[in-house]
Amino acid sequence: MCPDLSKCLDNYLRCLCFEKPSEWTKWLPLAEYWYNSTYQSAIKCTPFEVIYGQLPPMCLPYLPGESNVEAVDMSLAIREEVINILKADLAQAQHRMKQLVDSHRTERSFKVGDWLYLKLQHYR
Repeated sequence: MCPDLSKCLDNYLRCLCFEKPSEWTKWLPLAEYWYNSTYQSAIKCTPFEVIYGQLPPMCLPYLPGESNVEAVDMSLAIREEVINILKADLAQAQHRMKQLVDSHRTERSFKVGDWLYLKLQHYR
């Protein structure tokens, strides 16, 4: 496994298992799906497309009682719960980042005819 892939997989599992680190093995199939459905620049498509010749199926939202098999129903419910936790964590992180950036900003207003000094800087 290449180091970049290892780092991405590590970060993916870290995000999934943040709340319950001891259950990381339960999320390996989802991590495999993530890898197989992620666009690869070297092959200019996803590994799933290379193997099966079509786009990977999308994960649809879970509706309670959708499956007659209790184990499948429970697995889908847990997956949906983790997805909701991840969404909440991402929203919280986004809010923290916005607060940090906004703390360095000041509101300024200018009128037509005001003179301003501009600092032009090349960004990389």
